[in-house]
Amino acid sequence: MIGFKDYFISEARWESLVLQSIEKIRRDVYDSVFHPYHTFSGITEIALIVHSLSEVIPTLNRFLDRINELLCINVSSYLKQSGNREFLTSNNFELIYGLSGALRHMLEFNNDIQVCLTTNGMVEALTRRSKERNWHGYKIPGWHYYPSKVESIFMEKVAENGLINYGVSHGMGGPMMVLSMAHFKNMHVNGLEEAIDGLFKEYRKASYYSNGIIYWPGRIRLEQYIGQEDTSKYPNQMGWCYGSIGILRIMYMTSIYTKNKEIESFSLSELEKVARLDIKSYLLSSPNVCHGFAGTVSIMSEMFNDTGNDIFFEAARKQAILCTNYIINADYSYVASRREDQVHLYSYLEGYSGILQTLNSFINDGSNLHKKRILVI
Repeated sequence: MIGFKDYFISEARWESLVLQSIEKIRRDVYDSVFHPYHTFSGITEIALIVHSLSEVIPTLNRFLDRINELLCINVSSYLKQSGNREFLTSNNFELIYGLSGALRHMLEFNNDIQVCLTTNGMVEALTRRSKERNWHGYKIPGWHYYPSKVESIFMEKVAENGLINYGVSHGMGGPMMVLSMAHFKNMHVNGLEEAIDGLFKEYRKASYYSNGIIYWPGRIRLEQYIGQEDTSKYPNQMGWCYGSIGILRIMYMTSIYTKNKEIESFSLSELEKVARLDIKSYLLSSPNVCHGFAGTVSIMSEMFNDTGNDIFFEAARKQAILCTNYIINADYSYVASRREDQVHLYSYLEGYSGILQTLNSFINDGSNLHKKRILVI
């Protein structure tokens, strides 16, 4: 609704439709339809949407305050478990279904005392989580976790001893970005700078090159991490979720927030190589946001906005054309690469909604609230 506002003949009609939608959302919130804090299908998603709408329709600010208050209550309740073993060994730090997405949203409200208290608690919990652990004599990242039953379904091999995840969507990329934002906001939490630095070092250590392009291993089992089993070091998909392009964008943003010139130069140089890469070498077969070209369009267009380097604009332009051609010429079933149910097909991450919003944002040089949700901005 926000991205396509200018296509409405009547602004009053647009606002009426928005308010009708908000009323439906309000009822669903009160009926506990949404997860307490998830960034996708959770209260954080609602908070992000209402926040963007409130900038156009100020009367929604009161509802935004109530949503933020509810988010604080839900997150604070969850953080009471932060000393439990389950809390410290589950993937509760990630972007999509963890704390990173909620923290990204709440960092924008540092004038609200309740939000600040909750935000501080989240940063403290993530900072504690960052500390190295000892596993049978091996040092491993505190971000090590045991997969849920749902995640295990999509794994080729059982991870009895847990995982290390370098992805943006479900891995350490989320904490690296939001902790650096907390640092930028002058939050004073013991160990915060060390946590950010540790994440930088972990990503640098795990990286490898193939034909001059940097890659990361994605999600690996603990046995692979400690060297008991081999880890494949081949080119992998250049998607937002687990690919180099998403990780490098996170590293670049983190370097800006922490004023780390070395990491800024490194990430910028590597992203320029990715921008010059032949589009076939991206190994992508979908136009969607998660692991397709809409995600790369978002990243490359924001790199152009940040640097003014035409190489990023040209890469985004080519990828946007490819997305458009996919939609015009394909049979559409590929858009939802794993499932073809209607909800999935029209979702933001893996469906038409994300593709169309990305293209609209790129064509009209406009904002896209979902870029915040996926940590592109």
